[in-house]
Amino acid sequence: MPGDYEFVIGAEERVGNKRLFINKIKVRDGAFRSRKGDVVLAKYVKRIFARKKWEGSGQREFRRGPW
Repeated sequence: MPGDYEFVIGAEERVGNKRLFINKIKVRDGAFRSRKGDVVLAKYVKRIFARKKWEGSGQREFRRGPW
């Protein structure tokens, strides 16, 4: 990833064949960015927290399991 690549909170990123949405970014100075629309350059990112689209939407998936 080039250092000038921008990660945006709330934006969709593709990792392989999965679509993930960025929740929070930990910056190298120890701070967190979590406000939707915040932009962090890749060279300052320490860790990215993301979720799948269906996670946390308030809808429960009842048909889990072999039954």
